[in-house]
Amino acid sequence: VRGAPKGVRIQGVDGLLVRYAQCCQPVPGDAVVGYVTRGRGVSIHRGDCPNLLMLVHEPERRLEIDWTELAGQRFMVRLAIEGHDRRGLYADVATAVSATGTDIRSFELNTTDGHVSGAVAVEVENLAHLQKILKSVRRVKGISEVARRERLAGQGS
Repeated sequence: VRGAPKGVRIQGVDGLLVRYAQCCQPVPGDAVVGYVTRGRGVSIHRGDCPNLLMLVHEPERRLEIDWTELAGQRFMVRLAIEGHDRRGLYADVATAVSATGTDIRSFELNTTDGHVSGAVAVEVENLAHLQKILKSVRRVKGISEVARRERLAGQGS
């Protein structure tokens, strides 16, 4: 994407190649930072992304980023899920996500010795939407943990 992707404003910069980092999957509402890459333009990361540690030694590559108003844009986020297996658990997790008006893009839960673990990839509008999904899934009987996962499977930063 040439120029800032829809939804972000980069202070003092125009015309650069800009992309959202897959390592931390920023969504509107997250504190974000731009990182000027070598040969790949600007990568937008969450402020708490471990990959930003490299900026400590190269602060000149850091750019201030602000979210702008978005209409209908969605961002892929992967949720890590843990729990105790029971009949209907998978269906209840899918129902909890769908009840928030959220599209599920992938759903992979595995059961070993009564323990369920896996991930669900969803499309969210912003941080408040993500928090609504997390709250809904946490209420499912048998789910012990659900959290935002740092990286989508098969994707680099």
